[in-house]
Amino acid sequence: MDLGAVFLAELRGIADERGQWDAVLRSDARFAASGELSRGLRSYVRFAWQRTEERLGERVAEAGPRAVVLLHNAGLTTRYADAGGHALLTGLQNAARRSGADPHGLWLLCPTDAPQAAPRLDGRIVEVLGDHERAVLREDFLSRLAGDGSAAA
Repeated sequence: MDLGAVFLAELRGIADERGQWDAVLRSDARFAASGELSRGLRSYVRFAWQRTEERLGERVAEAGPRAVVLLHNAGLTTRYADAGGHALLTGLQNAARRSGADPHGLWLLCPTDAPQAAPRLDGRIVEVLGDHERAVLREDFLSRLAGDGSAAA
């Protein structure tokens, strides 16, 4: 699941429902410059994360029991960490750690130039419990996977 795309579609949908997309963009530009998330933007972002979580839940339910989720393009969870992004990500991690919870498993792609360092998304450390919760996918594996899909073999 392209988490960033789903989140942005939900944010855009919420803003469009209220005719506020341009205002959201302006507020986000101010947030990028100042680091201060306005109350209005925070409200839109929180609601967008709630809807994103619902979409994810729908996809997991469609996949059936013991579904494993692969998230990529998840950097917005750190950009908007204090407005629901962190809670979404840690909620998914905690669910994946419990037997019988959905999702059954979770893969989160964290691109890096330093594979031995702690996993990060946009500079923020992703919480993992020991080495058993992380795997480094090397470039040769990814190249084979992209080339012909035979990397798993």
